[in-house]
Amino acid sequence: SLERSGEGFLARGQAGAWWGKAVIICTGVIDHYPHFAGWEEYVGRSMFWCITCDGYESRGKKIVVAGHTNAAAGEAMQLSRLSDDVTLLTNSHVNEIDETFAARLAEWSPPQPRVTHGVLAKYARSVASASRGAVTR
Repeated sequence: SLERSGEGFLARGQAGAWWGKAVIICTGVIDHYPHFAGWEEYVGRSMFWCITCDGYESRGKKIVVAGHTNAAAGEAMQLSRLSDDVTLLTNSHVNEIDETFAARLAEWSPPQPRVTHGVLAKYARSVASASRGAVTR
C-alpha cells in the first residue's frame, strides 16, 4: 500500500515499510532481443537498447537499428545526431511504420554542422565521415 505521511509517503509491503519524500513508480521494461547465433555476447558491447543510456557508445560508428515500428524509425532518426551512417533494418514480415514516419524517413537528411566557420569548420569540410575514420578526403 502507499499513503501520504506528513511531507512524504509511506509504502508498505510484505518485507516491511518505507518512508520517503518522493515516490518513483517503476513499471519495468521488457527488452525484445533479436535471436541469432551468439547474440548474447554482443549485449552491452555492440548491441544496445537505450539511446539515452548507450547512444554515446555508437558515436561516429556505423549503426543499424533493427525494428519494424514507428519507435524504430524515430530511434534511427535520433541516432543520426551521433553518426551519419545509420541504417534501419526491419526485422519482421509486417512493417508497422505508418505513412507519417515513412514520409519523415524519406525526407530525412543529416543535420548540418553547427560550426560553419573557423578552423573546426575547415577541418569538418576536409574529412570523410567519422564512421569511416574521419580521414582526409
